Amino acid sequence: MVELEQNAARIHAQGLGLAAISYDSVAILKQFADRSHISLPLLSDPDSAVIRRYGILNETVARENSTYGIPYPGTYVLDRRGVVTAKYFEDDFRVRDTSESILLRQFGIQPPEQKAVDGIHATLRALASAEELGQDSA
Repeated sequence: MVELEQNAARIHAQGLGLAAISYDSVAILKQFADRSHISLPLLSDPDSAVIRRYGILNETVARENSTYGIPYPGTYVLDRRGVVTAKYFEDDFRVRDTSESILLRQFGIQPPEQKAVDGIHATLRALASAEELGQDSA
């Protein structure tokens, strides 16, 4: 969510909106949003009812585990009518597509900064889909 927040302006510039859903309570999401300076809407689904309806409940987590109810990490891309046009999901909650990688794959929008190395016969261009590598969770 932090990475999405950091790229919100670029995402909104494409006419896209942002929202996130979590099995965390409203209080926990508020603490996370305040601590991480998140302004995008965070939807609390403490019983994972919506998460189940969307078929994204991570069934590999045992019911006895405190993280039971967590959804698979992912992103839906919807058109202006609310029709899903693409899905980016992972099986492992620790793996996430970045907003930069989705903007590149879905819309062909390059990340803002590319590195280039000029050689005698070729130029190598490299780009990263995130400025920092790290892990943060609600």
